[in-house]
Formats: sequence, C-alpha cells, structure tokens
Amino acid sequence: MNLVTFKGQADTIIVVLDEIAPFREIAQCFDNKLQEYKSFFKDANIPMKIKGRDLTEQDKQILSEILTKNDINTCIHCEEQTVNTATKNSQGINTIYSVGILRSGQEVVSVGNAIILGDVNPGAVVKADNNIIIMGNLNGRAYAGLSTSCERTFVIAYGMNPEQVGIGEYIANSPKASRKYVGFNVPEIAYVNEHRIYVDEVDFKTLQSII
Repeated sequence: MNLVTFKGQADTIIVVLDEIAPFREIAQCFDNKLQEYKSFFKDANIPMKIKGRDLTEQDKQILSEILTKNDINTCIHCEEQTVNTATKNSQGINTIYSVGILRSGQEVVSVGNAIILGDVNPGAVVKADNNIIIMGNLNGRAYAGLSTSCERTFVIAYGMNPEQVGIGEYIANSPKASRKYVGFNVPEIAYVNEHRIYVDEVDFKTLQSII
C-alpha cells in the first residue's frame, strides 16, 4: 500500500497522505521517501502542500521534525478548517509552516498565518495576512496583518531583534533598541496598541488584551 505519494506541480510538491492508515505508519513512510529522494530535496527548497487527510498540530510537528532530521529546508502548506460554533459555519484558514533557517534573500508569504520553525536571519522576510509565530530568533523582517485588523494581529518570536517589524499599516525599525534586553529564548510578542507597535514578553495578560 502506498501511504505517501509525491506529485510535482509547478513550483509545489503535492504530498498525498493515505486518509485511513495509522499516522505512525504514514510518518515512517514519509521519512523513508525523503531518504530515498534526499538528493533531490536537499537544495530544491520547494514548498510542500499536504493533502489527503486532516492533521493535528502534533502530526504537523512530527512531519516537520522528520524534514529537519533529513536536512531538508522547505515549507509545509496545510489547509486548516476552523469551526465557528456560534454560527455553525466553516472558515478556511491557511497556515504555512516553514522548516529550517530562513537566510538572506529568502521569503515566506502566507495568505493566512505563518509559523517558522527556525531562525529568520538578516535579509530574510516573512509576510502573513494574519499572525506570525517564529520558533527561533527574528533577526530579519516580519510583516503581519497584511489583510486583517491589526488590533488582533501579532508577531511572536523566541528572540525578537528584527531589522524591521510591521503590523498592518504600522512599521517599526529595530524596536528592541529602545527596550531593556531580556535575553535569548524568551518568547516576545509585537502588537499594536494606540497606533504604535509594542514588544513585550509573552504572558496571559498581553495575549488576553489582543485576542
């Protein structure tokens, strides 16, 4: 049984996953396929789009770790469904997962959310219509809220030292220069309040005021 199928499509690789097999078997097959075609993926940097089954956050994390283990620097595109319990309607939210370090000249663009599993180096850019979460250092540029209300939009990074950060119509250059140094590996959040961009450590009170 072919649990994982790779299909080339323009500038994207479609990854079709079996919809009924146990995920652990799919993950193993995904790993085996990547090792088989490792020489192709190594320098390709071609986005992957997952189809065939719904994935949990844990499933996505496992696939991302497999990519990292195989030294493959690419993006995983997943289409998520968010159910509005008040109206019983479904709204599609697109989230792009970028695995690996974003280097100078590289750019990730999302029509929804962007989650970066790695550092964003100087000269690299992340753009998202909604929110941006960087599980690493933000040393490049990040622009969130390109098509949504900036009042509920944010950029989170585990090391906030950007060349520039933008939320909606507001732009700030190196906001960390005017703040007290809080150290590395401390999650920080950039958000808009009273027509200005602020950067604070992530805590429940800050998130509650935004979300």
